[in-house]
Amino acid sequence: MRQKLSILLISAAVIFILYFTAHAHFLRQKQDPTGCGVSHGRDDASSPNKQNTAFVIDKTDESEVWIESSTSKNCTLVMRTQSGYQAGQLLWSMDGSLLAFEIYNRDGHSPLTTTHARISRQDGTGMEEITLPPPNQQFSTYILQWTDSDTLLVAAMLPEKENEIHYIFNYKTQHGTFVEP
Repeated sequence: MRQKLSILLISAAVIFILYFTAHAHFLRQKQDPTGCGVSHGRDDASSPNKQNTAFVIDKTDESEVWIESSTSKNCTLVMRTQSGYQAGQLLWSMDGSLLAFEIYNRDGHSPLTTTHARISRQDGTGMEEITLPPPNQQFSTYILQWTDSDTLLVAAMLPEKENEIHYIFNYKTQHGTFVEP
C-alpha cells in the first residue's frame, strides 16, 4: 500500500512539474501584461496621442514611475522614489511629449512641505522638480493642469496665505511665475 501511495505521489509531482513547465510562458504573461517585463501598477495614464502609457508600481517602501511605448512595448523607468515616498497624479501634456507627476511622503507629516510635482519627457529623460522661487522652495507643489504643451499650472499653500496660490512653470524655459487663482 505504501509503495502504491509513493508511486502515486511521485506521479502527481511529475505531472505538476510537466504542466507547470509547459504553461510557464502563459503564467508569466498573466503577471506581465505589458510584454516589456513590467506589470502595470496603478494610476495608468495614456498620453493624448496614445503613443505612451505611464503607470506607478508601488514597492515595499518606494514607488516607481514607468512609461510604456504603445508601439514598441518597451518600458522606461522614469523615477524610483526614495524610501518612504510614493508617486501618483500622473498627467500628460496636451501633445503627449511631457509627463507630470507628484512625489509625496507616505507618512503625510505636513501638507505644506511633503508633495512635489515633477516633469519628465516622454522618453523618461529631462526630469525636473517644480520648486517655488526662494524663499518658498521647500513648500509643496500640487499638479492642477497643463495650460499648453510645455506649461504646467500647480497649486501651493504658503503659511502666510489664507488660500492656495498658483504657480505656472514652463518646461522649455525652466521659468515659473505666480499667477492669480
